[in-house]
Amino acid sequence: MLEHGGDEEQAIAGLLHDAIEDVGAEQEAAIAAKFGPRAAAIMTGLRTLGPAMFDRFNGGQDGTIWYYSALSDVFARLLPGPLATELVSAARDMKRLADIGSA
Repeated sequence: MLEHGGDEEQAIAGLLHDAIEDVGAEQEAAIAAKFGPRAAAIMTGLRTLGPAMFDRFNGGQDGTIWYYSALSDVFARLLPGPLATELVSAARDMKRLADIGSA
């Protein structure tokens, strides 16, 4: 993350990105206290809010998932590398988590 221009809080959120999903939403407060509210806010979203998170986006759930999936496909094809691979994985996780939340 840092090698691609991210800041410290973004790097922390990247390292801890599965902590809330794996350990539980109650850990968000502890993460915010230790690493700052911005780091905690970056890593939450769909995992803690569920499908209501898509209310923040003009495209709603379907449009947002389509957008990130299409974007990740283009990056994977035209600019392959670790960041493109991570974006593909994040788009797949978004779809999977949205499907679980909608079930």
